[in-house]
Order: sequence, then structure tokens, then C-alpha cells
Amino acid sequence: MANLMTRSEFDAPAVFRAHIQNNVRYALKQAPSAKDPPPPAHARAQMLLALDYAMALPEIWPLTRALVLKLAPKMEQVGYRQEWIGYLQRALEQSKQANDIASEAALRMHLGELYRMMARFELAQKEIEQSLHLFKRLGDERGAAQALNRLAFLLRQQNDLENAQRLAEQALSLVAEGDEEQGYAYFVLGNVKTSQRAWSEAADYYRQALAIWRKTSNPRYLGWAHSNLASALIRKGDYEAAQQHMAIAIEHLHSCNDARNLAITTMNLGNLHLKQAQWDVALTHYMKARRVFRRTQDLISLAIVELNMGIAHRKLGRWSLAKAAYQSCIEMAARLGDAELQINAMTGLFKVHLAQGHDDLARAEYQKARALLPQIRETRSREHWRQELDSLANQLQERRRVFASRRKAR
Repeated sequence: MANLMTRSEFDAPAVFRAHIQNNVRYALKQAPSAKDPPPPAHARAQMLLALDYAMALPEIWPLTRALVLKLAPKMEQVGYRQEWIGYLQRALEQSKQANDIASEAALRMHLGELYRMMARFELAQKEIEQSLHLFKRLGDERGAAQALNRLAFLLRQQNDLENAQRLAEQALSLVAEGDEEQGYAYFVLGNVKTSQRAWSEAADYYRQALAIWRKTSNPRYLGWAHSNLASALIRKGDYEAAQQHMAIAIEHLHSCNDARNLAITTMNLGNLHLKQAQWDVALTHYMKARRVFRRTQDLISLAIVELNMGIAHRKLGRWSLAKAAYQSCIEMAARLGDAELQINAMTGLFKVHLAQGHDDLARAEYQKARALLPQIRETRSREHWRQELDSLANQLQERRRVFASRRKAR
């Protein structure tokens, strides 16, 4: 007859630990690879539950680390923000307790990316710079290139284009030909050229990124490259090619469930219709994108889509809606410290006031925009907006002249 285990021999904590370990191992097997779409909602809930229990057991850190790092890009991809930051911060503490420098470097980079997407730029820069320092300390050149690229993209979003370009070029020097991070560096440089209004150069860099990412077969990155190339082509007036790249971008981003970047592409599709004077069609795309930007707390894209909505409403003569959209953009751009975006929206608001015959309000908007002009760092962009504002000043002057001549004629 088999011996029965007595109460004193039964090790409940050990059984519980084994159960948690098994759950984490199972979650690791179920977690998607880098090129696969994120797990569905019910699977994500189970994986987060496994993580909750695992983080209470520092002794299984290697398993916990593997699951956190595998899930990190996927949770960001589906729009998790503050909740996922909490998991990353807890994992970061455990990595430091375990003296796991490699994991700390990777976790800080993921944290920095989330902060960047939420426009919390100071925190983002702090985390990514620390990540870069740790990768360098480890002698991990590819990890350093990743951090440099993310830091470069962050600086580009803050309109520090000179340093963004410098860091992206540093990243290029650290990676092998054809490496995925080489494509990312070209992607960043394309964004820099976009900010400099150098559309042809931007398109060339996006094509270089696309050529590399086609070989690495990452659908998410392919979607980004096609979407940004389409945006540059719209600026160049090549609408047919832009639409083709947009369609491919949407297919890739939909396949990997990249909600935020799919929304950015949807906004760019709206821009294409805007350029073709299809105002209501453009607005349909903008409103769809705006819902996602709100959900993912993407303040930068939200400000831009409000600007675009302001343009469409103004073209349709919907003055109240146009003013509300422009004002919303101006407020968000001020929070972001983006003078160029503020000026862009202010010039739109100027045109609304002028169309309504409110010259005093238009003049006030012009003066506010003019005061912001020195804050634009990039020379080409600053000159572009100086010319735009000069044109607005001429319109005001002409209206005063016409009004004065009419009074005199009476």
C-alpha cells in the first residue's frame, strides 16, 4: 500500500512556486515572436496575471525577465501605456536587485519609448540615455545602436534636428550592413529630412529603410516605411504612388495589429484626400485616427490630426469647428513646446478670422505667431514660416487699404 504524504511533509509554498513557474513557462510558449502580431485580449490578460505572480518571486527572475522582454513591444503595439509602465518599473527594480545589467538596459529603452509616445520627453530622454550608457558599459554595440536610434527619434520629435541626425549617423557606424537597426537609422534620417521640408531626400531615406526591412521581413517596420514614404510623396505631389504605398502600409500594419501606426497611416490617407480637395472624405479618416490617438495617449499625433481637421473644416466654411480644432492643436502644441506646430495652427486660425471679417482677431493671431518664429530651430522651416507670415501681413495691409479706399469713396 502506498505511503500517504502527511500534513507536515506537504510543502505548500514550494508547490505554489512550481505552479507559478509552470504558468510563466506556458505564457512564454504562447507569447508571440518579434514578427508576429500581439496576442489577443484574453491571452494578454492571462500573461499579465502570470507576470503579477512571477514578480512576487525574485528567485525566478530569469523566467520573469524573458516574459517581460518578449511582451514589451507587443503591449506597446496594442496601446498599453500607464498600466504597462507599472510592469516595466517593477521588472526594472528586479533587474537591479539581480545585477542584471543587460535586462536593465533593455527595460529602460522600452520605458523611454513609452514615455516618448506619451510626450513625456524629459523622462523618455533620461531612460534612453541610461539605457545607452548601460549598453556601452556592456560593450553591446547593437544595443547601443538601438538606444541611439530611439534617442535620435526622440530628439527629432523635439525639433533638435542636428543632434538627431548626429545620433542616427552614430548608430549607422555600429551596425552591420543589412541589420534591422541600419534600416531604423535611415528611417530616423528620413524623419529629420521631413522636418527640414526636404521631401526628396526624406523619400530616399525611407526607400533605403524599406530595402533593408524587406529583407528582415518585419511587417511592422515595413508598414512604417511605406506610410512615411507615402507621406513624403504626397508632399512631392506624387499622389498615385503615395496611394499605392499607403495601401501596402495599411495591409502590413493591420496584419500585425499596430493600432497607433495604423491610425497615423489613416491620418496620412486623410492628408492625401485633403490635397485632392476631398474635404469630407479627409475628415472621415481624421476622426477615425483621432479616436486611436486619444486611446493611446499620443499627444503629438493628436495635435497634428486636430490641425488637419481644422484645415478641412475651414475649407468647408465650418468656422466654429475649424476654430475649435485649431485652438485644440495650439494648446497641445504649447504643451509639447512645438513652436512650428503652434504657428501652423495660428495661421489657420488667422484665415478663419479673416474669412469672417474679424480683422482685429486675425491681427492678434498673426502677432502671436510672429513672436514664436525665433523658436523654430531649423533654418529652412523658419524661413518657410517667415514667408507665410509675411504673406498674412500683406493680406492684412491690403484689407486695410481696400477698407480705407471704400471709406474715402463715401
